[in-house]
Amino acid sequence: MKKINYVKILLLTTLLWGFTSCESDHTIFDDLVGRTWVGDLGFNYGDAPVESGISFSSDGFATDNQYYFPEDGGRFATSLPIRWRIEYGTLYLDYGNRYPMLEIRGVDISGPNLRGRLYADGVDEGNITLTMRY
Repeated sequence: MKKINYVKILLLTTLLWGFTSCESDHTIFDDLVGRTWVGDLGFNYGDAPVESGISFSSDGFATDNQYYFPEDGGRFATSLPIRWRIEYGTLYLDYGNRYPMLEIRGVDISGPNLRGRLYADGVDEGNITLTMRY
């Protein structure tokens, strides 16, 4: 009888942990959608680095409007389509075959800032901060 109780407790704990993870992802989803998040994701356009401004839609698609940094003129560089998803606190940004798959792990949104650790095709690129623009 005691084995059954331990199994039930283990299953219940696993189930509750799963629900907690999903609620966190839902909160992140709600904070991302309908807003534009701006920051340096390591892209270059030509020889110059650009800043990304990602606008997230609730359908799993987004647009990254990239601009040169102010010291390089601040003008529009390009726009890239993205497929995105959030799973267990990791934000996946799929730019297609021409670009590495980006992951922002440990996403934390506090006020106007999204923080996490950026990975490009599994390579650790360091901590990043994206700032919400209205």
